[in-house]
Amino acid sequence: MTPRSVLLAIFFILGGAIEAFSADPPGRVGRLSHIEGTVSLLMEVLDVDDPIEVDNETMYQIHIVNRGSKAAERIQVAAAVPAGLKILGVEGTGLYRIQGQQITFEPIASLSPQSATVLQVRVKGIKKGTQRFRAVMSCPGVANSIITEESTEVYGD
Repeated sequence: MTPRSVLLAIFFILGGAIEAFSADPPGRVGRLSHIEGTVSLLMEVLDVDDPIEVDNETMYQIHIVNRGSKAAERIQVAAAVPAGLKILGVEGTGLYRIQGQQITFEPIASLSPQSATVLQVRVKGIKKGTQRFRAVMSCPGVANSIITEESTEVYGD
């Protein structure tokens, strides 16, 4: 009779990482692998009031969610405000820079798994028509930037 080897695998989930150990052959325990969690980012842009009249305000909310099992690090967010809207204020997780109609937020240092944050941009309609607000988010380790647009109709005489 030939001896048979037996594979015993044990998995532990520790802080978003999976550790796998085996006992093959019996009596010898070795680490099979270490699997880090994954970052899964979602960005949604909403306008609070739509449509708005010329000279009235609305707020854009940029919702960022990490649906993954690993913290997202150094999340960069930028926004492009169309010429038909005037930037009145910005609220968020830290500092920001306004250059013309472009807003660059200070990178979000860390966003824990299963958590969210919101950045806000307050604007005033100065030109009638469909105005398209655009947000771009990128993060190291995430292959592609996420781009989201929200349109607001500005009307007036």
